[in-house]
Amino acid sequence: MLALIAPTMCLAAPSWTIVPAESSLSFQTSQAGGTIEGSFKRFDARITFDPADLATSHVEVSIDIASVTTGVAERDQELPKSDWFDVARFPRATFTADRFHALGNNSYVADGMLALRDIKAPISLPFTLESQSDGAVVMRGTVDLDRVTFGIGQGQWAASDIVGRKVTVVVRLRARRSG
Repeated sequence: MLALIAPTMCLAAPSWTIVPAESSLSFQTSQAGGTIEGSFKRFDARITFDPADLATSHVEVSIDIASVTTGVAERDQELPKSDWFDVARFPRATFTADRFHALGNNSYVADGMLALRDIKAPISLPFTLESQSDGAVVMRGTVDLDRVTFGIGQGQWAASDIVGRKVTVVVRLRARRSG
């Protein structure tokens, strides 16, 4: 009986595993008229994605906030503190999406929720997907966030006169099919 039912069952989108050494999660913002660039060195993602079946696609990205680095020791020591990321209370950020829209030319939008510092807000992440000759795919996406929405920059840092409110997040993931 199972053999008769199995062919008609809906199949989920395939699973993908990121290649950490070839993936990055970076950001850029302004400070005192200059530009700050940084990245999160540790993150992981659970991805099920099929461009032909967006309804069964899902992604969950988990970011180790303590892995933030900007290349400036003094700033890197401040970012984990309570005025900024408050890593002691909020060690992880997550982005989850289960609504995807095709824009054409291998371009998509992932609609989901970003949870950062115990604050959740909807995010639409536009991205492109490029197939590689070895069967891997490369996803590239960029989104602008308002740091104040997530409580990043408390006290004297809440104002945008020194550190800008807009933070541009750039995602590059190389992934291989795992299921």
